Order: sequence, then C-alpha cells, then structure tokens
Amino acid sequence: MSAYEWLSYHGKRILYMNLSGITESEVLRERIAIIEPVVEKEEPSSILCICDLSNSRTSPESTQMLKHFTKHNQPYIKMTALIGLTGLQKVVYQGVVLFTGRKNLIIKNTKQEALDWLIEQ
Repeated sequence: MSAYEWLSYHGKRILYMNLSGITESEVLRERIAIIEPVVEKEEPSSILCICDLSNSRTSPESTQMLKHFTKHNQPYIKMTALIGLTGLQKVVYQGVVLFTGRKNLIIKNTKQEALDWLIEQ
C-alpha cells in the first residue's frame, strides 16, 4: 500500500497520508521518509491533508516519530483531519498537539467525513 496519494475532491487537492495498519516503528519510519519530501515541495500553509492512522499501534518510539513528523509538516499544512484514532491513540493525539502547538489538526471518524470537512476549509 502506498504511503500517500493526492486526491481530488470537489475541486480541492487533498494529500492522503496512509499510516494505517502500522504495527512496527520501522514501517512508520519508512512511510514518514517517503512522505516528508512530498510535503516539503508544497507552498507554506497550502496542504489540506487526511492522515489515516486506523489499525496502527502506538508505542513510545512511534509517538516520538509522529510528534517530530507533525512538527516538521506544520509550515506546509493548512489543515489536517486525522482518521482511524481509537482509545489510546486519541490520548497520544492530544500529546502531539501539545508538543507541536498545532491548532490545525482535527479528528474525524471516516475518510468521507474528513473529505467533506476539508473542502470547507
């Protein structure tokens, strides 16, 4: 499965980051390494993004990687909708928001809900 893809939805360009199903930190590191250069090519505050974390496991190492990844992306992201978060992942999300100071992250339940919300941004 690809680490990312660009979607077109109601005339808006949306970056879909696929971090779903990740259970090992090494796989997360590999996907982040693929996505970071893609993000860096975009204009500041221009990216509408969905980050899919469904069926992924949280560990202290993966949490640190996600914190740094989120901080790295901050200058390029207009808004991000996170999908697939459950239980402990929602707690980790709150920690990531506190660490990065990002105000442009929101949790949505489904990809469709995220798409519909992002086109309004």
